Amino acid sequence: MSEDELRRALDPILTGIKDMVRTNQYWLNTVLINSLRLPEQIDWARSVQKDYAAITAKEVSEMAKKYLKNENAATIVIKP
Repeated sequence: MSEDELRRALDPILTGIKDMVRTNQYWLNTVLINSLRLPEQIDWARSVQKDYAAITAKEVSEMAKKYLKNENAATIVIKP
């Protein structure tokens, strides 16, 4: 994966996160409600934009090599 491909994939996600964190609905229905069960949810909400922006193409490639192996692939046959 190239940095350009990663940016093209991440930019819409980052824009969505940026818009999402500006809404009261997100903070009430996602962060505060879930923080009762997972207190770290508040910290995650504060760092989600920074965390996504920090993803590198090298990290994605390494994860793909680790988890996307031919021996673990599923084959689906669709017949008419």
